Amino acid sequence: MTRKEIQLVQILNQRETGCTSSVLAELLSCSVRTVKNYAANINREVPGLIESSRHGYVITDHALAMQALGAKDRMIPQDSEGRQTWILKALLLGRQEAGLDELCDELYISPATLNLELAKVKIRTAAFDLQFKTKNNVAFLEGLEKNKKKMIASLIFDETKDSFYSLDRIQAFFPEFSLKRIREIVVENLLKYQYFADDYSMTNVILMLAIAMDRQRQQFPYTEADRHSQEQENIPAHVEEISVQILSELEEAFGISFTEYEHYNLALLLSIRLLKEGAEEQDSKKLKERITEPVGRLMEKIQSEVRRMFYINLNDEDFYVRFSLHLQNMLIRLENEIELRNPQTVSIKNTAPFIYDVSVFIANIIQKDYGFTLSEDEIAYIALHIGVLIDDQLALRDKIKGILYCPQYYSVGMRLADKISVRFEDSLILMSIATSSESVEERTDADLIVATAPLEGKESIPVVQITTFLDTQDVLSLTQAVETLKKKKLVTVLRNKLTYLFKEELFYYDRKFKDNLEAISTLADALEQGGYVDSSFKEKLFEREKLSPSAYANIAIPHPLELCARNTAIAVSIHPFPISWDENKVNIIFMLAVTKEDHLLFQDIFQFVTEVVSEPSNLSQILSASTYEEFINILLAFAD
Repeated sequence: MTRKEIQLVQILNQRETGCTSSVLAELLSCSVRTVKNYAANINREVPGLIESSRHGYVITDHALAMQALGAKDRMIPQDSEGRQTWILKALLLGRQEAGLDELCDELYISPATLNLELAKVKIRTAAFDLQFKTKNNVAFLEGLEKNKKKMIASLIFDETKDSFYSLDRIQAFFPEFSLKRIREIVVENLLKYQYFADDYSMTNVILMLAIAMDRQRQQFPYTEADRHSQEQENIPAHVEEISVQILSELEEAFGISFTEYEHYNLALLLSIRLLKEGAEEQDSKKLKERITEPVGRLMEKIQSEVRRMFYINLNDEDFYVRFSLHLQNMLIRLENEIELRNPQTVSIKNTAPFIYDVSVFIANIIQKDYGFTLSEDEIAYIALHIGVLIDDQLALRDKIKGILYCPQYYSVGMRLADKISVRFEDSLILMSIATSSESVEERTDADLIVATAPLEGKESIPVVQITTFLDTQDVLSLTQAVETLKKKKLVTVLRNKLTYLFKEELFYYDRKFKDNLEAISTLADALEQGGYVDSSFKEKLFEREKLSPSAYANIAIPHPLELCARNTAIAVSIHPFPISWDENKVNIIFMLAVTKEDHLLFQDIFQFVTEVVSEPSNLSQILSASTYEEFINILLAFAD
């Protein structure tokens, strides 16, 4: 609460009867409208504390008021980012303008400090195509109403992203309206037409409606400039009907009027987020008919380029249909500047960095073809779609390949193979069932032989003998053999490649980079001087960073969007005291320069460095490696 809002609570808390807004305005030396804004702001922070009636304003719970007043010092932001957000919320959620002297009083800061904060606020608003201005010692925002709504949604998301699905958290921003009632109206009408929306979409729809209703309540309607700022899409008739019904019931429930443009916005959002009940059972052919020719061409290009760059096959039929429809809806969102936030973005990026990187690559294709720059939230939605498909393919590549030798009966072997496949589906794939030693000899591509009888002459391939019943001891023996082989595979790859990938002249320890830009520039120069890359490499690194920062938790893996190195190498920079990398703090930098010939290494490197560094004990060991020799020895120890 601001100083004036605290004074308002103190005045009301001393009274048992209501106090009108005009009396409060005189006591606080402000306008009646400002009093109303103060009361709304207080109820946002302490829901239901102040009640309004024809008798005026009254405190509903005096004990709660005393508790709020006792916490007033904690409510006033103490850091720069908090003060910026305070000012933005004041201009977007509470009032149209704010006096500079008033802001100083409310934030308990000097005019000089306020000027520093306002300069940063100006930068933040510019990102939403809004102009932060001051005139006659008063601050205000200029710009399209739709852009103000986008910034409001962004502020709310940033404060609630850890519990974005919780309407109770978002409710605090809209004390005048019941979000649960809004949700009931939306859900009831969707069910009436046999439609539903996933949790992401439902929360975004409710937030969009709440912001629109709050802005209408404060009489901040769309302008003509807003109406002409985007092209109108063709909305399906049934979606328009649903939208009209929802807004009609909201108008009746909350006594508010929606403009024609608000009707269009809701219908557009619903048209790209609704799912038909039973949609999963729809015939794939019917769904495929909904894909437009331009999106079909884009999808084919994505499949081709991902295969060329990562050697990953995206030609699964079901994936093609689902992801094409996602792209189609996403392009409509981008054309209409509709932003959907994804509360799982950070988690997806940090826990599945390789999949996220493939998604960044796809985002770059879309940007080149359509000119849209995708947000990290949109990239994370792409990652959700491709994650399962890629995970399955990577798991298949990493599985141990085995042969089942069962000389008794082929039918016995079939039943046993089924049991083994179910029990070891994530780690072992049986390529064939052999009933004779001669047929085993013909297979030279196996990593392991699982045998129900003694087998001679296969010393080069490990053999695990089990019973036909696959009892507990059999499972234990197979598990140990599979894990040993997987580790041996990794050790072999690493021992052969570590000195090939990591070079002493490309190793840095505790280098004092001021930020990620200097770090990228320095490591790229070292790679170029060593002849590993050409002069365009650095520019390509920065192009990739513009799409999405390459930091994953406490490591960064900067690399271009293409395999363009002259020779494969990894530049490493270790920082016991982390450096800033946009919003992350990074301890280790792995800069990848990979040739087309070494394309398979790209996935292995990503997987290895992220898995190793994710373990706190491993990280602490690497951070202690002040020399190249120590660094290599530690990596080799991890593989042993």
